[in-house]
Amino acid sequence: MRTRLVIVPAVLTVVAAGVVWAQASSGSSGKPSETQVVLGTMHQLNRLEVRLGRLAERKGTRLDIRRYGALLTRDHHFGNQEVTKVVHAGRLTLPPLKELPAATMLEAAGKRAGQLGQASGVSFDRSFLAMAVQTHEMAIRMLKAARDRLPAGKARRLVSRVLPILEQDAKLAQDIEGRGLPMRDQAVGMGG
Repeated sequence: MRTRLVIVPAVLTVVAAGVVWAQASSGSSGKPSETQVVLGTMHQLNRLEVRLGRLAERKGTRLDIRRYGALLTRDHHFGNQEVTKVVHAGRLTLPPLKELPAATMLEAAGKRAGQLGQASGVSFDRSFLAMAVQTHEMAIRMLKAARDRLPAGKARRLVSRVLPILEQDAKLAQDIEGRGLPMRDQAVGMGG
């Protein structure tokens, strides 16, 4: 049985996330600051990408997809370590997921990742690559918009360092996607 995933169009997700992000509090009334919101969102996005990477390492039918999954796992695990360093250096706390302006979008992406875990074969590969492109493009747009609103400092520098990595990861997913996948569910390069 094939599992079919519905991937929400990236444009709608990015527009909704951008609107919500723009409504983030600037730190008054005990609400998280813009820096905390950005770092909290980066933390949640990194966790999602690590989860996707591990799925691809385990379930990808092609070597390039499994290697890309390993790259995502490494890049986003490292990204989370960097977020943690900035949080500790600034003596900040990360807001819980439910307090992030992008919580609904992040929760929906988490649910799609759960559905992706149920897919297999070429269906998994196609859905994984589409989701990897979508989540990276969303993260790039969100962080570019947030970078200019962040005060000068470690968080802003981190966002500036992370953006080229996200762009590279997105391009790599598009390149792999562009190589084409078989039309049928069949394991390619796995002896079957």
